[in-house]
Amino acid sequence: MGRFPKTLLLALVCLFSFSCGGSISPKGQTEQSQVKVKTVTVDLAGSVDALNRGEGEKLTGAKVKLIVDFNGNGVFEGKHSQDKIFQSATLNGVFFLKGVEIPERGALAELIVEKEGYAPYYKVLRLSKGSSLNVKVTLLPVFKKVVPVVRSPYPTRGLPVKFPDGLEVDFSPTDIEEDTSLLSVFGKSFSLPAEIGEVPGISRSDNSLEFLSLAFLELKNQRGEGVEFTDESTCPYTLRLKLSPMAVEKIKEVGDRNKREKGCQVPVYSFTPSNPRWTFLEEGTVVDSFGNRVSCDSIEEGKEYSVEFCGSKEEGATFLAVAYPVKERKQELCFVVEDDEGEPIPGVYFEAVKGGYYSSSTSDDKGLVTLK
Repeated sequence: MGRFPKTLLLALVCLFSFSCGGSISPKGQTEQSQVKVKTVTVDLAGSVDALNRGEGEKLTGAKVKLIVDFNGNGVFEGKHSQDKIFQSATLNGVFFLKGVEIPERGALAELIVEKEGYAPYYKVLRLSKGSSLNVKVTLLPVFKKVVPVVRSPYPTRGLPVKFPDGLEVDFSPTDIEEDTSLLSVFGKSFSLPAEIGEVPGISRSDNSLEFLSLAFLELKNQRGEGVEFTDESTCPYTLRLKLSPMAVEKIKEVGDRNKREKGCQVPVYSFTPSNPRWTFLEEGTVVDSFGNRVSCDSIEEGKEYSVEFCGSKEEGATFLAVAYPVKERKQELCFVVEDDEGEPIPGVYFEAVKGGYYSSSTSDDKGLVTLK
């Protein structure tokens, strides 16, 4: 269940399109043109309901944010970028965004709807000149637990939070920044096919992954702010997500994703406000109903299993999922890992995910890594 440095993953993602024997040359970045973009304005309206016990309820006070991808790079960056942000709030279940500025050529925009106690809604819209959209949003309620943060000189877990649907989160108080005395944990798991399909705008935002078990988690302190963790913390909290019957069946079919680790390893992905795309987080470990690790070969359909993995330090609402690429293809990539003096580094473990493709390998005695 170990985590590899994100810098390695980022480097690997950049290299993944090259094949063995190819050369890689860095390319200098050119400054973006400062030519003023011609713009037009459009209007956006919508309704926001909450699905409580199967019945719709109009929500007031839900925060609505629209991020327009002004530079057309496919990333909704918001602050400190060329993208533009427009905000509103719901009243009796309705919101309006008038005079939304977009490039004359049109643009993609990400709609985010949030309200405490509900899983947030994400949806990418295509806006064009003369368009006037009306969006229907349904928010799903989540569970909430409030626990005091009692610190001890012993660096152990000991702040467990369990939700009625089987989702468990275990914190180490010493990993939480000292200014947090009260922890509000919002969470919910989605395991049934119908539930996963209802998660607003998330599971349908990436067609390259097959979502099998999914969870929502958000952490806030006594001031209603995002919880921060210490710099020394490498695993700020542990999650245990119940596996759906679909996930159990898939794991039996695919098998262990990392035979270097003890037990049965499965891929876990995350979706956060700072990175609103499904990205590979780490490999989780399958455990039985007693919390014992099991091998993939010993998993039996009809029995209850969960996956354990480390959470991230990202602030804000986070979605986490056990998911598999919809399709995989064979693609070989070779490169050499060297230190600052140009000497090969053996034994460096790499994992890479790009789109729907996954691969892992370890550098040999000559520092050579081969990803297939």
